[in-house]
Amino acid sequence: MRLRWPSIIVIIIVITTTSAITTIIIITT
Repeated sequence: MRLRWPSIIVIIIVITTTSAITTIIIITT
């Protein structure tokens, strides 16, 4: 039961981080 919220938060953080890294790579390249 408790795993749902943390999972959603983690997923959002991962997606945001991935997007940020991808953007940085694209800008740098």
